Amino acid sequence: MTLKVARQGHFFVEGSYQPSKGRMVSGSMAVFYQIPETEGGHKLPLVIIHGAWQTGVNFLETPDGREGWASFFLRRGYPVYVVDQIGRGRSAYAPSLDDFVRSRPSVDIVCDYFTAPSKAMLYPQAAQHSQWVGNGQPGDPVFEHFYASQTDGIADRTLNEALGRSAGINLVDKIGECILLCHSQAGPIGWGIANERPEAVKAVVAIEPSGPPFFDIDFPAGEHGFEESQLVRPYGLTALPLEYAPSVQSSSELAHDLHPSADPQRYAACRLQVGPPRQLSRFTMPILLLTSECSYHSVYDHGTSNYLSQAGVDHDFIRLEELGIHGNGHFMMLEQNCEVVAGVVADWLDAQTPESRA
Repeated sequence: MTLKVARQGHFFVEGSYQPSKGRMVSGSMAVFYQIPETEGGHKLPLVIIHGAWQTGVNFLETPDGREGWASFFLRRGYPVYVVDQIGRGRSAYAPSLDDFVRSRPSVDIVCDYFTAPSKAMLYPQAAQHSQWVGNGQPGDPVFEHFYASQTDGIADRTLNEALGRSAGINLVDKIGECILLCHSQAGPIGWGIANERPEAVKAVVAIEPSGPPFFDIDFPAGEHGFEESQLVRPYGLTALPLEYAPSVQSSSELAHDLHPSADPQRYAACRLQVGPPRQLSRFTMPILLLTSECSYHSVYDHGTSNYLSQAGVDHDFIRLEELGIHGNGHFMMLEQNCEVVAGVVADWLDAQTPESRA
């Protein structure tokens, strides 16, 4: 079917002037948009925010040259806005202005966590990973194309979240009511935008968002077992404050402890609040948490779901294998069956936001 686009283009969400640096602006975010020419399409646009070390290219095309999720959702009638996070891709980074410490993934990280986890076997679920196109290792043309797309990112995750939340809020203010689709590192950014603009954000699709609550999980090499590392999300889902009821003035007021896993060889113990749980009172929109069968997120995304439930957030937690969709890793939007996975998201959106039909 021919894809008909009524209009498309780029614009920038403006950043802010930095007085100490003279008349220069920091924190501008590039946005690529396409509006489909479709009768009976969707009124609500889809805002897509990519994850760490990536750009919006993740959603425009797969590394082996197939159409990406942006085109899939355009065909389903959604206006689509694809951003480049601050300091990446077309969102400018100026060393003289932005004092960011940069980070970029090594080949080993990309292979072990994204493209060929069954070779490293850092967690048991990795053995079933089969949906990446090619062997996922250096020398394979699909891997080389994907690795070429990796970019430097802002190593300070709190700063990255702050810049992303601010730019995302400005984008929502510009385009109005919308749906957020956030992958991986963009998860906390999406939670923050929804927290600040609950009337405008009509649904959140969190594709393996950064987690689990509070602490990162490490995968000790050569053994199956999971360890907490550093506290990076002191507000549970985010590094920056969220609106809780009763309110919290400091993250230290969010008491939490570790809840054991029923199957510690496959699933990590994750944290929940202690005592009467404070509620995430602004998360009243439909929320989907989507996890693949063979990603490292499969080890701990249940912790994010349990935390949302404890905080009074009604949401759907879907593991792809429970729908008979097997073999996917963290970059499910790039793998062989990416259209099948996109269909899960589209069907969920159709059911949850029927009012969005034009």
